[in-house]
Order: sequence, then structure tokens, then C-alpha cells
Amino acid sequence: MARPYFGGTSIGVRDVTSSATLGMADSGKTIILDGSGVEDAALLVTLPAVSNKGCEYSFILKAIGNEAAEDVDIVQASASDDFVGFIVSAGDPVTIASANASDTRIRFDQSAGAAAGDWCHVISDGSKWHIFGVCSSQDSSGNSVLKFVEVS
Repeated sequence: MARPYFGGTSIGVRDVTSSATLGMADSGKTIILDGSGVEDAALLVTLPAVSNKGCEYSFILKAIGNEAAEDVDIVQASASDDFVGFIVSAGDPVTIASANASDTRIRFDQSAGAAAGDWCHVISDGSKWHIFGVCSSQDSSGNSVLKFVEVS
């Protein structure tokens, strides 16, 4: 589907530079994540309820903070929502991480080496968020720097 332009701007793109909650009006948009201005905290982007079947977003990391706590997290609206899917890491060797039922966030992990260009796509089937993501590297333990995490 083409992204229309009106008045010289794209209505299909949303820049996020501080914590935000996405709504159905954002569905179908590419979300540009810029955590470089967040100090000593994570940039949190909260998804709407998973019950919104067909709701989807593409997330692209533009920049990240420079301190360990300055990750960029995509957060489920409810801990009872569920992620399914995979994240591919382009390290050597290539790794594939899959979601667990207890995972509540997708994290662009700053301290592990997340970088501009890492991305993921999420789409709801009405009961689960389906995820596909790609990142450029792995941490020193061979884990993807774009990862599924459980946060209570």
C-alpha cells in the first residue's frame, strides 16, 4: 500500500522522541524511534489492546541513548497480551530469538549494542501480537540486541 503525502508531509510516519501510547489512528504507520533525548530512563512505546485485530506498526530505531538505562521498549497494553514470532540477528553466526508467553516487551537494548536501522514489525490477529524483527548485531554472549523481555 502506498504511503500518501499531503501538504509535503507523510501521514504514514510518526516520530517518537519521548514515551508514548499508540492508538488505532497510528495503525499502519512506520514509527521512528529516537531515544537519544531520553535521560537515565527507557523510552517506552505502549501498544494498544491486542484485541484490535489488524492493527499493525513498523518500528525503526533512528537513535538510542548513551547510558545503560536508556533502552527503547515496545510495551504490551496488558501483561495478559501475548507476543509470538521471531527476531533475526545478523551477527556471526546468525541467531533467531523467539517470543515466550511471559514476554511483555520488545527491547532495543542500548547497552548490548542496538543501533540505528534495527527494526521490527508487529501486527495483531485479535488475540496475539505477531512479531518479525531484524537487528544488526549481538551482545557479547551471542544474544540479539533486539530482544523479547519479561518485565513485571
